[in-house]
Amino acid sequence: MSDMDIIASMGSQKFEPDLYPLQQILADVPTLTYEHPMLYALFLHHNKDKLTDQEKAKVRMTIDTLKHNRDVINNMNMDYMSRHEQINLAA
Repeated sequence: MSDMDIIASMGSQKFEPDLYPLQQILADVPTLTYEHPMLYALFLHHNKDKLTDQEKAKVRMTIDTLKHNRDVINNMNMDYMSRHEQINLAA
């Protein structure tokens, strides 16, 4: 086998990356952002066999924090809409 054959065979092999990175998920699903919990859920799903238990726990904590932040904002928006609706009904 010549050097060129070895190089050609190595070039034709597909090497799987260690992790499916967040940047690749963002490129594949352009509607996600770093503030979206689904990004990290997909990261966890795709990399579940490659992450340690401690790393999985950190990702889950990030997901929970982002969900909590989203819920707080949603509740503030609902309160605002409720107040605005009451003002319109009173007028």
